[in-house]
Amino acid sequence: MGDSFIGTGPLDPEAAELLAESIRVPVNRFADWPAVSTRVVEVGEALRKASIGRRYAWNHPLKDTKAGEVLAGLPTEDLRAAGLWAMLYRWTGGTDRTHLDLCNAVTDVVAVRRLAWTAREISVLLDCAARYRNSYHLPVVLKLPVSAAARLGDDELRALREPILAARTRAAECFEDMNPDRRGTTVKQLEQLAGRLGHEADDLPAMILNDLDAFGPRVREALGERVKDRALIALLKHAVGVSSGARPTASWRKQAARLVAEPVHEAVRQILTVLVAHREELVVSPSSHGDYGFPVYLDGGNLDMARGLVWAVATLDAAWVPSLLGDLAVTAAVRMAGGWGELRSERLVNAAIGSLGERADDAAVAQLSRIRSRLRRKTMLKSVDKALSTVAERGGISRERLLDRTVPDYGLDADGVRSEAVGEHTAVLALTDDGVSLVFADAAGRRLAGVPMAVRADHADVLADLRREVKELKQMLPTQRFRIEEALGSGRVWDGAEWRAYCLEHPVTGRITRALIWEISTDGGASWRAGLPAEGELSMVDGGLLVVPADARVRLWHPVRADRDEVAAWRDRFAEERLRQPFKQAYREIYLLTPAEESTHDHSNRFAAHVLRYGQARALLTSRGWSAPSLGYWDGGYEGAAVRVYRDEAGGAEFRASFDVTLIATETDGGNPALCSTGRVHFTLDGVSVALRDIPALVLSEAFRDCDLAVGVTSIATDPTWADTGRDSDHWDYWSRASTADLGAAAQIRREALRRLLPRTKIADRVEIGDRFVRVRGNKRTFKVHIGSGNILMEPNDSYLCIVAKPHGGKQLFLPFEEADGMLGVILSKVFLLAADDKITDPTITRQLV
Repeated sequence: MGDSFIGTGPLDPEAAELLAESIRVPVNRFADWPAVSTRVVEVGEALRKASIGRRYAWNHPLKDTKAGEVLAGLPTEDLRAAGLWAMLYRWTGGTDRTHLDLCNAVTDVVAVRRLAWTAREISVLLDCAARYRNSYHLPVVLKLPVSAAARLGDDELRALREPILAARTRAAECFEDMNPDRRGTTVKQLEQLAGRLGHEADDLPAMILNDLDAFGPRVREALGERVKDRALIALLKHAVGVSSGARPTASWRKQAARLVAEPVHEAVRQILTVLVAHREELVVSPSSHGDYGFPVYLDGGNLDMARGLVWAVATLDAAWVPSLLGDLAVTAAVRMAGGWGELRSERLVNAAIGSLGERADDAAVAQLSRIRSRLRRKTMLKSVDKALSTVAERGGISRERLLDRTVPDYGLDADGVRSEAVGEHTAVLALTDDGVSLVFADAAGRRLAGVPMAVRADHADVLADLRREVKELKQMLPTQRFRIEEALGSGRVWDGAEWRAYCLEHPVTGRITRALIWEISTDGGASWRAGLPAEGELSMVDGGLLVVPADARVRLWHPVRADRDEVAAWRDRFAEERLRQPFKQAYREIYLLTPAEESTHDHSNRFAAHVLRYGQARALLTSRGWSAPSLGYWDGGYEGAAVRVYRDEAGGAEFRASFDVTLIATETDGGNPALCSTGRVHFTLDGVSVALRDIPALVLSEAFRDCDLAVGVTSIATDPTWADTGRDSDHWDYWSRASTADLGAAAQIRREALRRLLPRTKIADRVEIGDRFVRVRGNKRTFKVHIGSGNILMEPNDSYLCIVAKPHGGKQLFLPFEEADGMLGVILSKVFLLAADDKITDPTITRQLV
């Protein structure tokens, strides 16, 4: 460590006069200055004179400036003199903007250099920062003294105990007033210095669980007195110190594993539970242009603490960890309400993914699978795919086979039921047609209406675990359904043994797969035969049984590979046996290349020029695995493309489908896009455009099906109120045309289903199914219900009838499949209502029937 620029006595009067004259402040400002070397004055004067009349850019403050040349030409030891001069200038309270900018620039440069600071010099630097009166800029002022102190050895640091703790106290007092972009880092560094001094505060650092977001107060309320627990405070302080990189260091994780042990981890569970339920809140900030609001999810310190806790529980042996991390990732991956498309916290999502990847057990893999089904941003999908692939490589299997093998069974039997004694009662957890149920029975086996008081009072922990499993199962079922539907669209192939173990006989996935048509090949894929699972084998469409050998190839049947007769036969069987599928398979739409698309070569205009409700379209495409664009009133926000990758298992290729959309600006959307128009659909392979004729039929059909679904569900043509509210709109012509247009593929499937269903009903003699409409003969009037949009026209003059109806419940009428928009149920509901039009009492409808 070199000679100090700071002596032990007061500042020399002549040096004080020189400084007062150059800085243009009264000499009494230097009354309590320490004895500063004349070299500090000389260096400071050189910098000050070089900066006269100069303003400094925020990003490159000293670039191409005289002051920058002066600083660059200084010997290494004189950089300390420059830093001292800049900090001492702040001590005087100087207000010249040029000099303050210069001070900021100089301290930023000097702070990153490894210089031989003396303890006396660092003490003066800290004292200068403590005297600085502008709380907002305090993080900038603290940067140099904190970085200098951090490079001292522990013995040298102890000599600075008082000024370091004083700086920590000052930072805590004005934390909420500091620059929010810098305060977190500054306070974190001060906490680390205090920790090296062996100073253990009895309270939380100012940067965490504060009032700068809604999360901090909620956690304090939930924890109550436990927030003062020293062991918890130690963990939270360690958590907030997690590195900003993708993964924490090995030493950090080792210390975290020690701190998160009993009894602290129950408090951690409560903090993370509060975080899962936490949502962003709109903060209103006044400005010269009027008040404006922006969403705040987590303040910087609380975000770092949350990330640290997520990583800290990575190795915690507790059953609640995987599901809670899964919930947190799904919640944090949602776009903030009132924002500009930004997520709540991508860093928090990636931390949860990384923590689950570290655990690598079956429960963690199941949650990674669930998270993957909900994510759409490429960077996060890459993270979860990497975590899954890493775990799969350890086991020497593919990622898809890993996901098959790690679906939890929750102790359910082959029928999807589990009975468990809870005191004198029995809890029955079961998968049902309606989802998941948890019921209790008494000692005599009688089913009870609710949870017995004895269970609530004496077995609260068991009840909590059962409810957690119900929640997990409810989340798991749609994830597995989507994963299996993806396998249908990709043409994935299982071998017979794994298909039987992980698809057919698994109590969770089996609930889905046993209602689907499968096909097998015993000759290496040269020929395939299809059947429906029955008694462990496959029942063909004609009723014959297919034995599935262990070495057979098994895949989901898809109508694009079948002829019309086979498709019709399967649909007849599902109708006759009243079999319901978890998603459309027998009735799945198929999309073949048209002559118009052959002529456009590399793109399709089949779904172009439609007007969609943007928010609904975006949500639907996202639920189907697309990365939907964020449209808005900003540069680059007026157009974009929804994107999804479709894998062709047969060829081993991945095709990237793009569906172009454009923002439709309106004067009434309040800055939040309400409508968008559709454009072309096109494909690439490895970044190169692909001709439509070269896209595998399965990939093309599935991609077009998603696009048609988006148009069919979210088009304004399906809005029955548009006839009243949109008549003066620019899109009235589109609505008038599209609301009664020729049927697309999805509506054609709906028409076929209606032709099978309605003849079996009590109103069969009152309905006729044409090309586009279901014609309904009521007792007062005759109606036409459009099979595509659900809109209603009244004969004889085709006047419009507005009815906003709910889907017809499946309990009233069997439906062979579920639709994303429920339009089949909506049409059936309207048909039954109109067939008895003389019994309608709703005045909003009856006055239209006159």
